[in-house]
Amino acid sequence: MSIRSIIATPTESGFFGRYVHHGGDPRTRVPLLLTLRQGRFAGSTQAMADLLINAHHAGWATLPTPNRPGGCCYCHNDFGDGPQVLTEREADPLWHEAVYILHPDHLQILPAHPSGTSWQTPYRLPWTASPADLRL
Repeated sequence: MSIRSIIATPTESGFFGRYVHHGGDPRTRVPLLLTLRQGRFAGSTQAMADLLINAHHAGWATLPTPNRPGGCCYCHNDFGDGPQVLTEREADPLWHEAVYILHPDHLQILPAHPSGTSWQTPYRLPWTASPADLRL
């Protein structure tokens, strides 16, 4: 089963992001985001957001990984979907099991409550955390 999520950047009122269909479980998504930012994006949250959010307006089936650098987006592959914006107003904890917000100095994770009726308390992880040492 897919763990659906949102990859986002912070705004004054909450967040602005894109849908990601597969791989949203924090045990796999958090290490991937840390690895991408520390490696491919050389520590630049802005470069990471430019690719994951700004360059792919329809969202993702799967995010890029070190082994599959292109990922599978809904706008540039066979899907050809139109723009989809997800903010704190459109996000639904029943449908989006987690929101990953890319702050300049940390990753904020907003998990959905198991009931799907609300969000749990968000937690923060510094971008300097080691993906190998995570215990999620």
